[in-house]
Amino acid sequence: CSALRGGALPKLAFLDLGNNSLGDAFCAALADALSADPAAVLRCVSRLTLSANRIGCAGAARLAGPVAEGALPRLQFLALAWNQIGDAGAEAMAARGKLGTFRRLEGLYLHGNRAL
Repeated sequence: CSALRGGALPKLAFLDLGNNSLGDAFCAALADALSADPAAVLRCVSRLTLSANRIGCAGAARLAGPVAEGALPRLQFLALAWNQIGDAGAEAMAARGKLGTFRRLEGLYLHGNRAL
């Protein structure tokens, strides 16, 4: 995720990283990149797909932090389907649901998470 720092891909609107087994470590790295420079990292992304990546509660909660603080300002659709997110991850996202970018979400896809 360090490649995203410094305003790389400034016009990217759709990012689909689905089905790559990225896991919680990727979510932590993405969260760090977003926190380090929220105005520049993926600032135009409106659709982010992280489905089927073995993301668990820790990854979902970690990603929720910077997004709730205003990172990904144009995000409208977030797909986290077919991962391993359980109640704790969903609750972390819901707790931040009235903050930052989450207020703008039109679609949050969590289907297929066996732990929910």
